[in-house]
Amino acid sequence: MRRLTFALILTAVAVCSCGKSTQDQVAAAVGGFDSAQLGEKSVQVENLKASGDFATAEVTVRTAVKLRKKEGVWHLEEIRLGDRRWEKAEHLLALLNAQRAETGRRHLNLIAQGLQRYRQEHSRHPQAVDFRALIDLLTPKYMAQVIRFDPWSRPYRYQVKGGGFDLRSAGPDGIFDSGDDLVAENTP
Repeated sequence: MRRLTFALILTAVAVCSCGKSTQDQVAAAVGGFDSAQLGEKSVQVENLKASGDFATAEVTVRTAVKLRKKEGVWHLEEIRLGDRRWEKAEHLLALLNAQRAETGRRHLNLIAQGLQRYRQEHSRHPQAVDFRALIDLLTPKYMAQVIRFDPWSRPYRYQVKGGGFDLRSAGPDGIFDSGDDLVAENTP
């Protein structure tokens, strides 16, 4: 078995207290995620910070992984998510990317709506030196939510084109204009 360590953000930990400490509840939530049935010794909770109905914790999960060597490099092929249940790493990544793309499209729509509101008031799209400056200009007057990064933790790109704009995420591959970009365009 290999040791897999990751940080986990828990929002509204939905387990009943039943006399358990917050740390025990977090371990139970992680150990039972998707009916995983990870044992007590498989989940270690560290750096727990709880405030009201939210908690953040660093969690170490002991599980097993299967790797395959391709061209001399080991690649993660499967991960065990519970009592002898293996999941293909490529399937997990595909699902994550699909959800990230959905979130990215929602972000783009919110930003595009903010851009439209700005244009209605100023009769032009905003000029900004970078994406951060654009968001600083749009919030909170033209859009309520501050969105700094796409779901892959990279900045969106904004360009004024003629009387319109091009707003995009580089998508899963992280390369702009490569075919998997998420795009919101407005043309005059």
